[in-house]
Amino acid sequence: MDLGVLEEATGGDRDLMQELAQIYVADTDLQVRALDDALHHKEFDRLHRIGHALCGSSATIGATAAAEIFRELEKAARAGDRDRLRSAIERGTVEFARVREALADLR
Repeated sequence: MDLGVLEEATGGDRDLMQELAQIYVADTDLQVRALDDALHHKEFDRLHRIGHALCGSSATIGATAAAEIFRELEKAARAGDRDRLRSAIERGTVEFARVREALADLR
């Protein structure tokens, strides 16, 4: 987690950093939960869209490891590879928990 990316994006405004972190955590939590449902229903287009959104938002706040995992998830969804998707979802969930913890320090 590179908080410098978030700091640069907000011009160092601590309140804005906190607000963006809260929005990211709330939105990502919902989307990560939706991944299992989409995989269960074999909704590869939905998985692709969620992976794409999570990759972008994670990169924007400096969660580069999460962004890479979600980029991989996006590619696996495009390929319809359930095993890679399952693995990416598990790793993405773990990495998101780490990011959430790092962002909690902003409070």
